[in-house]
Amino acid sequence: MDATVVLPETATFTVSAAGKNLRYQWQKNRADIPGATSPSYTTPATTLWDIGSAYRCVVSNALGATRSRPGILNIENVSTGQRTSK
Repeated sequence: MDATVVLPETATFTVSAAGKNLRYQWQKNRADIPGATSPSYTTPATTLWDIGSAYRCVVSNALGATRSRPGILNIENVSTGQRTSK
């Protein structure tokens, strides 16, 4: 699910999965985020460089792995109330 925040708020992304011995690895723009290994991930304070970033989670166990649909981070302009995305 996409997230829209006001700078410099954080954004939280969450996945739900069923199975045994599940492992989670969050990615930003397809690169692993060190230490982001739980069913939810909260970004650091957002910056203009984060606009349009895609966050997804790779969930795996002994039987294989699957990737979540990417969530896009959008920034809301406080002065106009309009969303900014790449």
